[in-house]
Amino acid sequence: MYIEHLQVPPEGKGSIISTPPSTDASGGLILSLTDGIVVKDLIACYNFLNGEVTTIPNSTEYKELNIAGNKGVDSNAQLVASSFDYIYPSGVGLPYFGGICSFASANPAVYEIDVLAASSQIVQNPYKPLSYMRLPSHFDDFDSLLYRNSGFTIETWVHVPTLASSTGAGETPLGWDNSVGASSLHRIILGNENRGGDYTITDLERLEVFQDLNSVKGLLMGFTRDRRFTKNLPPSNLPVENPVDEDLKFYFSPTRSVNTSSVTFIPRASLNCSTVFDSLASVTNPNANRYLGAVLPVSAGTEGNKVRDCSSSFQHITVTANPKDRGTVKIYCNGELLLSQGYIDTFGFENSPNIPSPVDSSSFYYKTVYPNFPKTLPQYIPSGLSIDDFWHWDQPTNSSYTPWIIGGGYTDGMTNVEFGQPFGSSDKMNFLGTDDGGLRSGLQGFLGSFKLYKRDLTQVEVLKNYNAQKGFFKNIDTSV
Repeated sequence: MYIEHLQVPPEGKGSIISTPPSTDASGGLILSLTDGIVVKDLIACYNFLNGEVTTIPNSTEYKELNIAGNKGVDSNAQLVASSFDYIYPSGVGLPYFGGICSFASANPAVYEIDVLAASSQIVQNPYKPLSYMRLPSHFDDFDSLLYRNSGFTIETWVHVPTLASSTGAGETPLGWDNSVGASSLHRIILGNENRGGDYTITDLERLEVFQDLNSVKGLLMGFTRDRRFTKNLPPSNLPVENPVDEDLKFYFSPTRSVNTSSVTFIPRASLNCSTVFDSLASVTNPNANRYLGAVLPVSAGTEGNKVRDCSSSFQHITVTANPKDRGTVKIYCNGELLLSQGYIDTFGFENSPNIPSPVDSSSFYYKTVYPNFPKTLPQYIPSGLSIDDFWHWDQPTNSSYTPWIIGGGYTDGMTNVEFGQPFGSSDKMNFLGTDDGGLRSGLQGFLGSFKLYKRDLTQVEVLKNYNAQKGFFKNIDTSV
């Protein structure tokens, strides 16, 4: 018997619900992702509907379907999570991204850890992945996304329910984590930052923009309360100096490796342009950004089209870039243009930014860093946790580039034993590998329908994509 209302066609790329196939009363809605969005130059479209999740971070299987064109398995992504229920608390299609890894140090009260007695390296070493997605680092469309003269577009639906809240040790749901110092100053949607190279500098405020041959370039896109972006002040890891207030920012910024072991943002002062920053405290032009990047207050925009509204509902966020005519970067929310600025203000120079740059011999990759430790670790490690739980993958050692990570920064689990640090030292560990930026950068939020284009979409096309999917994402009850 043919039952029309149970039709489930293959995945397409656009709207979630299409019109019935007939007009008679027996006809039902077809649940589908049809071609209601722009498909020209679409290289990635992940709708998170097949529910393929691995709990093994070094798995070689990539099963999250890329339904953009006929790319095949080479462009599939890898969803990694501690469990299916953790990444899909509301069902498939709406994954929750907590970040690339957990830390024993993140919530010491929960695990009853004596942080002072414990080895800082062990306590802050990555274990038990939270939830993130890794794009394949051998697929040229992804590796060369920011190299093309045609530009690029990054687009997704975002819901971060705790965007405006801080949390301490043991509190859930996790917002801007203050459990160990300033544990969370950034909440990353997309990143591929990495350390490496032999470029050394003592004053990061004078970092050279064009010094690229002996450093590793990367990128971060997400939300921040880091006062470097919110207050235009030098970095600080004190929670009180990085408040969760009306100055929260959405940003899209390049990163650079420095001093072999660390990653940093690039100060505009190194451009020697008309905007000159006081290296001690404030800026001469309070409306300019202290660091390179497209930086947007989450309160910008008209009513209903503000990025901050992703705390209560899904918002459609799009970043486009076109290197022509000195380059332009644009940020949209729900199809409304909120920011447009040049490549010099964003990347420090004109033309394609060529991010990420190839990794270096001193770049970070995940591996087992305590192979000689006993199988049962000391009592101050969380109950049931053994050396087998300290996970690794062998990337990017078999690739020239750092993999793109969705849902958190790549360096959250960065270690320091490679540089001979004593076991009691946490220096140059975790996110960015510096004393600035916090320890972790997981988004702690939901993403939907993640797309990449190998050109910049026009505002008409951005609005088309928004309208194609708003019927689904704007009707999700986020209060439950």
